[in-house]
Amino acid sequence: MDTQPKKQGRPRLTPEEKAERVRRHRENTKRWLAAHPEATLRYRNRTNAALKARYKVDPAYRLKVSQASKAWRAAHPERDYTATVIACRKRRQAQAFALLGGCCAHCGEKRPPVLVIDHIKPLRCGARRAKLHESTTHIYTKVLRDPVEAAKTYQILCANCNMAKGTGDVVPLEKVINWRECGN
Repeated sequence: MDTQPKKQGRPRLTPEEKAERVRRHRENTKRWLAAHPEATLRYRNRTNAALKARYKVDPAYRLKVSQASKAWRAAHPERDYTATVIACRKRRQAQAFALLGGCCAHCGEKRPPVLVIDHIKPLRCGARRAKLHESTTHIYTKVLRDPVEAAKTYQILCANCNMAKGTGDVVPLEKVINWRECGN
């Protein structure tokens, strides 16, 4: 018989000790992340890509994420995600419209509900075809990042002028280019 006592491993932590260990770990992690922003960004991008890929192919994971999201929203009704997203999009839209002139480039209409962002050179014309499904939120971001370059690519039109431009019924002014006249 073996007379030596068996090793027991780490002693069990009390809940207070466990909480303290978690708190210290979080503090250390925050400090490291602040000191290494480039590594943090690489890690986040890699992790996000892996989670997105898993979400696409794993129905059980998709269900788990959906249930967790629903539970969080139920527990935090004061943080209405949809309202926050809509308010943020409207704010970005207003900023982008202001940078692009704030009114229809053809008729001068100024009411925001009827204004839209229009590609000066329409997507149907050749080289830009790959960007056919570019979202308006993405366009607003482009405008806000580089308004001078965006003014060469985008313009504001009211819904009527935009529809007329698309059908070729609008007489082009200097800022409005008919899609049938594009060179591609």
